[in-house]
Amino acid sequence: MWKQGRSVAGVWTEEVGTITGELELRTLCTDDGSLIVRVRYAGALDWYSVRGGQAQLYDPRDHQTVHELLVNVLHYPGG
Repeated sequence: MWKQGRSVAGVWTEEVGTITGELELRTLCTDDGSLIVRVRYAGALDWYSVRGGQAQLYDPRDHQTVHELLVNVLHYPGG
C-alpha cells in the first residue's frame, strides 16, 4: 500500500542528488514488511528513490506510523 504526504524540505535521491522545495513523500510497504521511500517535487510526474530509503519492517502494520514519522522529519517549519 502506498501512502503519500507533502512537506517543504531537502532530500538526497539516488537519481538526481539533493532536491529541495515543496516535496511529496511516498512510501510503499509490501505484505512482507519491505518499505520503499520515494520523493518528488510537488505535482511533478517523476518519483525519485530516497538514498537509504529502504527498510524491513517487523510488522507491516507499522507502515502508517513510519510514514507519518518521515513526513514530520522532513517538515521544515516556516517553509
